Amino acid sequence: MASTSTIIWFGILFGVLQLAAGMLLGRYLPWGAARKRDGSLEADQLLRMTRRLHELVAGLSGQLEQPQTRELQDQLLLAQEQLDEQARQIQSSVNLALTDSLTGLANRRAFDDELVRRITEWHRRHAAFCLLMIDVDHFKALNDRYGHVSGDQVLRGLGELLAGRSRPDDLPARLGGEEFAVLLATSSVAQAGRIALEILAAVAGRPFPIEDATVHVTVSLGLAMAQPGDGPLTLLRRADDALYASKRAGRHCGHFHNGEACEPILAAPTSADGPDAQHPHGSPNPPTASDAELRVLVDDLRTRLAALAN
Repeated sequence: MASTSTIIWFGILFGVLQLAAGMLLGRYLPWGAARKRDGSLEADQLLRMTRRLHELVAGLSGQLEQPQTRELQDQLLLAQEQLDEQARQIQSSVNLALTDSLTGLANRRAFDDELVRRITEWHRRHAAFCLLMIDVDHFKALNDRYGHVSGDQVLRGLGELLAGRSRPDDLPARLGGEEFAVLLATSSVAQAGRIALEILAAVAGRPFPIEDATVHVTVSLGLAMAQPGDGPLTLLRRADDALYASKRAGRHCGHFHNGEACEPILAAPTSADGPDAQHPHGSPNPPTASDAELRVLVDDLRTRLAALAN
């Protein structure tokens, strides 16, 4: 049988649990998710604390004897239910805070967090990966001609395409506007290049529905692989440089930044129905084992040797 003092302490602890749970939600919901970078608790910390409170309540409930503590036990069971609901609310809010509302892909915040994690894993155990930047060509002209609602439909369709082509360990994200990115879980530049080529062709060959019509769009790509000494900003800068090299080259193509310079790694396939088709006499010859591909393979080997040296 529980002593009177024990029951009193259980009652006090129950009150503390309720107060703590309320403080958790007060700091996080509904607007606290946006304060992560302002020094508030991380979402996963909030979830861990809520679940720990749940465990404590469950443990206390199991220690109470019948029938003297029936009322307190009922209160603890109610607290368990409330903590379960609060944990679900926090998880739901976290998911919303990390998801782009238009495309359903990861948003910029989720992308930044994952990029930091992968850079850390790269330095810790050489878990190589590539960053692919994707930008829709002439998107402003599309918006001006068809309207922003149609532009949103194109972005939504591109998000679906990237999600459908991503492997379990890849992370497609919308960074903002018409700019997307994919964190590719691969240790091979050649493989990343093939994936990029597939995305380039898939976008060009897909009709995007807008209201009662369809449009064709193309994208420009920038590819970079994590290298020794990289931080998130340096890797992003190289991928961005490669992306803008593609823009300068006429768009609808991709470039790879090898750590020193940008070089073309992809031949841009064209869509026969595309408004920007630049090959009236047919598609260009498919890419072959050219000097550019050979340079990609050499750069891939150089990156692997640098990783082993560290």
